[in-house]
Amino acid sequence: MLAKSVCLVVDHNVVLTHIEGLPCPHEDPVSRVYERSLLETPEDDPMKGNGNPVPRQKNQRLYCWYLCHRWKIQPEDFKRNYLPNRHPKVVCLLYEIRWSRGTVWRNWCSNSSTQHAEVNFLENCFKANPSVSCSITWVLSTTPCGKCSRRILDFLSGYPNVTLEIYAAKLFKHVDKRNRQGLWNLANNRVSIRIMNLADYNYYWKRFVAYQDGEDDYWPWSFAPYIFLNCAELCFILLGLPPMLPN
Repeated sequence: MLAKSVCLVVDHNVVLTHIEGLPCPHEDPVSRVYERSLLETPEDDPMKGNGNPVPRQKNQRLYCWYLCHRWKIQPEDFKRNYLPNRHPKVVCLLYEIRWSRGTVWRNWCSNSSTQHAEVNFLENCFKANPSVSCSITWVLSTTPCGKCSRRILDFLSGYPNVTLEIYAAKLFKHVDKRNRQGLWNLANNRVSIRIMNLADYNYYWKRFVAYQDGEDDYWPWSFAPYIFLNCAELCFILLGLPPMLPN
């Protein structure tokens, strides 16, 4: 039997997604789900190299590795965007959806010229019946802005059985009162918000990053002071206190 992968088609773009516990539940938030067979020597095989035939077993093993990692974020992008003390132009959002039947979906998205990453997820990555029950985890390279916080609350009001947990590498313009109020509102309306610690970096590295052999762990110890400062400032925000750190 040929090896198979599951491809998700979202807005006519094929996105390879890590899915656990197949088959998918009936509350499928994606437009279509289908299986693609992996041929032994397909014409468009990106792993075929110089075009020489590859033994079936080796070819399938290479393809399995390729498909298991193709959807993941590159190590350089993860390291650059999830710095706790820098604000790159790209905002990344890794997401994990745990459906009520036990299926787990993982993928990621980012911002565009017209949408923040949070809005991109809400409008393009999650399409489900309002009665659906699931838990969503976001791993953001920075916390939501005030406007995105309002969009998140609007989204949750339409999905009463959906819970959201947010992990962030850093705070976004934490001195801005609108952003502080937005985070306070989220935390007081069934959204869990926390700053990523070192164990979180390692955990999400293993699940979302296409790391190479020998790079199984990621413990950026130099991040520790910035993690502490971001955590302290987030506590001030959630307590309704004025900024502790300068802009």
